[in-house]
Order: sequence, then structure tokens, then C-alpha cells
Amino acid sequence: MRDPEEKVIVADSRYEEQHFLGIFEHLKHTFGLIRLHSNRVLYEEPQEKPKGSRGAPRKHGKPFKLNSAHRAGRSK
Repeated sequence: MRDPEEKVIVADSRYEEQHFLGIFEHLKHTFGLIRLHSNRVLYEEPQEKPKGSRGAPRKHGKPFKLNSAHRAGRSK
């Protein structure tokens, strides 16, 4: 049986690729603290497409930038 104690893995921005980050979805009790580049854009979960609409389902939701003033708590 695996150790149920929570663990944190700390990594540099070179490890921000999808393959490395995807591992944490499958690991219980293990979390990643990864430094990301300040100009990195992440996306929220996409909204579902309306029934009967054409095309592939959306892959990305609304984008947000890590270095935006709104995210940092600063006002412009």
C-alpha cells in the first residue's frame, strides 16, 4: 500500500510542459508546485457547446494571463 501522506514536488519552469503536469492528475496525495513563465497563458474550463451546434467541442475556455494586473491584485 502506498504512503497516504501528502507530498509536494517542486519544479522549475522547464517542467511546465503538459506531459509532466498531466502526471499530477493521476497521483493521489501528490501535488506539484511549478514556477511558470510570467507570460504563460492558461485557460479556464471550456463551456459546453449548445446542442445542435456544428463543429468539434471547444478545447479551451476563457484565457487568463499570469502577469495580468487583475491576477496580481494590482490596479492599473
